Amino acid sequence: MAEISFLNMLRDERFIAPAIGPYVLLVISNDVSITKDDIDRFSSSIIESEVKCVLAWGKECSLWDDMIDWCVLEKYDYKIPEDKNIVTTWHDDESLDDVIQFAITNADYIYECESLVILNIGSDLIPIAEINRLIVKNMEPTE
Repeated sequence: MAEISFLNMLRDERFIAPAIGPYVLLVISNDVSITKDDIDRFSSSIIESEVKCVLAWGKECSLWDDMIDWCVLEKYDYKIPEDKNIVTTWHDDESLDDVIQFAITNADYIYECESLVILNIGSDLIPIAEINRLIVKNMEPTE
């Protein structure tokens, strides 16, 4: 089971990964005021960490996916070493519940990461209590 940590950040803050070692990042972007420049700045910082997979959910989630991909391509001059590739996914037509379930289930098994970091970004944050409820729900054994 992945260790899960939370970051609540405003759009003008700098991303610093709390995880040690490879991790999966779930970006929850629920703020319509976040700009392409904000996403680009966050993406540039995110790819400097040991992130292996970024799942984006919420407002502009496909742009988060694209910007991280572009940042990685530019960093390695379009010749990404296999061990530096970052898998990105965007989830605009899925519930947050489904995305959290996917992240928890696959962090260990597919991406071989022991940590899941949830980045809740913007001024219109999803309440931590709601995210925590979804995590607990998705960590319960199914019959």
